[in-house]
Amino acid sequence: MYRRYIAAAMDEGAKRAMLSFNNAMEVEKVHQRPYLEALERVEADEDLPPESIYVCGVCGNTVMGQPPEQCPVCGSSKETFQEVR
Repeated sequence: MYRRYIAAAMDEGAKRAMLSFNNAMEVEKVHQRPYLEALERVEADEDLPPESIYVCGVCGNTVMGQPPEQCPVCGSSKETFQEVR
């Protein structure tokens, strides 16, 4: 669905909307990995190890462990990440 939204935003010259939809599409790709890992653990009757989760306040990118120096999705600095509790 994001590809259609990005195309529509481009057609309308809405650069900020295009960037927002593009970031959302990239973040959804990132989100898929931990969901698949969690599914594998559930199917193996195992728990995930306790780990901090950080979310980029600009684009919503989610990382496990420690936040990166720079968000790989939107390029924001480490300071934009907030720990989810």
